Amino acid sequence: MAGCGSNHNDQQAIKSDNKVKTYFVGTRGTFKPFNYVDDKEQLTGYDIEILREVQKRNKDINFEFKTMSLESAFIGLNASQIDVIANQLTRNADRIDKYTFTKEANNYGSFRLMVKGDRDDIQTKRENHDFNADKFSGSVC
Repeated sequence: MAGCGSNHNDQQAIKSDNKVKTYFVGTRGTFKPFNYVDDKEQLTGYDIEILREVQKRNKDINFEFKTMSLESAFIGLNASQIDVIANQLTRNADRIDKYTFTKEANNYGSFRLMVKGDRDDIQTKRENHDFNADKFSGSVC
């Protein structure tokens, strides 16, 4: 998940019913496949389903999703109206000083090179080899 949370006092923006903490999540809901409204009018997508899985595995956490523009999400985060932005955010100099990001975003940054079996003649993407490469987004388990 690419999202961020502010460094503000979490108690200001977290509802608690003695056991369950509700975290408010801002997302556009228009960036398929990461966050969008499906044919059944339900918010879904990679970012949303990751948070739902976190919630499922942690019974003391609840996420409440709010769709809004990205600009509104940052305003809401800064004003403690939301706790997280789930919207494939990019780190930049301004944001890195203000917000906490996931350690590694799911679709940016590091280039991963996978080779078949015991092949050791390809060590970097910069080497001049005659091979085909496919670009994909997702997880490999």
